[in-house]
Amino acid sequence: MSRRTSSTFRTRLKSSPFIRNIGYGEVDVSSVYLNGVAIDSWKADNRVNVVAKFLIEEIKTREGLMIGDYNNLKLVGLTVDDESF
Repeated sequence: MSRRTSSTFRTRLKSSPFIRNIGYGEVDVSSVYLNGVAIDSWKADNRVNVVAKFLIEEIKTREGLMIGDYNNLKLVGLTVDDESF
């Protein structure tokens, strides 16, 4: 069974891209979620790390988030080798 751990981000919910220091080709994009919202699109940055994009309107509807204030968001996912990040 796959296991997931999380990374926590603190943001004001002004934008939706999240960048992780993990290689673009190493990510199983079907396993990537931010606060329970599935990844919408992805690309590589200039260092070939993954940039995950989420629909900000879906993130904003999550229970407990405070629009205009700082919020902790959790990014979870797996690599193609089934390792959590």
